[in-house]
Amino acid sequence: MGRTIDSCPRRRPPARHPDLTVIAKAANAGYRPSMLSRVSVAILLTLTPAVAAGQIFGAGARTEFISGFGLRTFASVETRNRLLGRGTAAVDPGGPALRVRTTPVAIVYGLRARLSLVAVLPFVDKQLSFPGGAAQPFTVGAGGLGDALFLTKWRFYKRDQPFGTFQLATEVGVKAPTGAHHLEDAEGQLLPAALQRGSGSWDPMANLLMTYVPAAGRGRWAFTGDIGIRLTTEANMVEVGNQVGYDGMVKYRVHPVRYPGRDTFLLLEINGRWQDRARVGGGLASDSGGHVVYLSPCIQFLLRRNLILEGGVQVPVIHDLNGTQLAPSTRVLAGVRYIIVP
Repeated sequence: MGRTIDSCPRRRPPARHPDLTVIAKAANAGYRPSMLSRVSVAILLTLTPAVAAGQIFGAGARTEFISGFGLRTFASVETRNRLLGRGTAAVDPGGPALRVRTTPVAIVYGLRARLSLVAVLPFVDKQLSFPGGAAQPFTVGAGGLGDALFLTKWRFYKRDQPFGTFQLATEVGVKAPTGAHHLEDAEGQLLPAALQRGSGSWDPMANLLMTYVPAAGRGRWAFTGDIGIRLTTEANMVEVGNQVGYDGMVKYRVHPVRYPGRDTFLLLEINGRWQDRARVGGGLASDSGGHVVYLSPCIQFLLRRNLILEGGVQVPVIHDLNGTQLAPSTRVLAGVRYIIVP
């Protein structure tokens, strides 16, 4: 497993504890670790916000209205309950399980026709559970405000035609360390990095986005795609690894057929997330990083011109993880978007 953190922010004497695999085996054998502050970074992959935010799980190139506000919020639940070796073989089917609940609030302001400002404030609840086998099961976790995103979105190309459009945009921004990253358990030991509400680091990011609505589809079809990179920095002796994200989406209006009104859309997305190995205490963590690809069926209801209800589920179809890690199982999302125009 990867190296453990060997210092605490309050200058306590360094303490070393079993990594995730060792803790899982000990719990199944009837032993509960007395201090859980040094769990491996093996469950960090994709716990951080996606590189780009948009349609449902992916992104699009359209900018917002001038001098108007857009509000988006949703509730999502991600589970990880399979400890895999090299991303394929089950290591411990009855081992630890991680559940992450996220409720972000995204605010978009249309500064210009081509320029939008975006702020995303996520509220997170992370719970790591150990079944314990013959031992008493136990759970450790934390919840509250996570790390915020601040982005500027600029549409640099647009070609419109009747019933169709093709647009390109770019996003640049930063993830700010607004979430607590020195949280401790009941025994006063620092929680593992994967359970902290934030990473403590400033991470710059950039995305390239595309939206295409073919004129031949008379507004019923839409396609979006994006690719982005996030450069992570070190905080608290942990650097989770640089990230690359990409998304593709096809969207189809199933109702009404001819005249848009209270529209119903079906969407199918593919979402990929790659992350480099983490660094802990200056050394590479072998059980961290990798590549995960999701297939995501979704649905949207346009109740009014300024109100959208949406939902979707992400199902991982490719796990290519380094070493032994808790692999993602599913992520379920339901949310709402509301547009305020003066």
